[in-house]
Amino acid sequence: MTSINFYGQEWYKNQRLTKWGFKSPITKLRSQAQIVATDGEMKSMASIRESAENYVSPETLNIVELKAVSTEMDLKHKVVNEGTEDEFSYDYILVDEKEYRVPKSVIKQLQAQLKEKPDWVSFKVTKTGTGLKTEYSVIMLE
Repeated sequence: MTSINFYGQEWYKNQRLTKWGFKSPITKLRSQAQIVATDGEMKSMASIRESAENYVSPETLNIVELKAVSTEMDLKHKVVNEGTEDEFSYDYILVDEKEYRVPKSVIKQLQAQLKEKPDWVSFKVTKTGTGLKTEYSVIMLE
């Protein structure tokens, strides 16, 4: 058997990786997949059926759902699925810890209305149509 003397210890070519100070790749995979061993059986945390039945789709609310919005609210930007071909981004505001999406067409309309009446501080948004035919209208409030 071929051996190497490393810091005063004999290391053999056929030794297990754990003896060289490496963690077993199988142990690492089991911990990442959160597999639990009970009575010699391997069980996952949930079945696909259970996961599907309990799945709640992440949802962003729309600014249309608010009765009034202040023009002084902070507009934030979010990128979803960054670095993939499904990447997209949107602007939103936070109201009561919930995200409300603000479409670009609303920003454009608000810009035009604020040029005419720069003192207005609140507005609401209405929506007509669905999908790609959705149109938003900005209504300034007194």
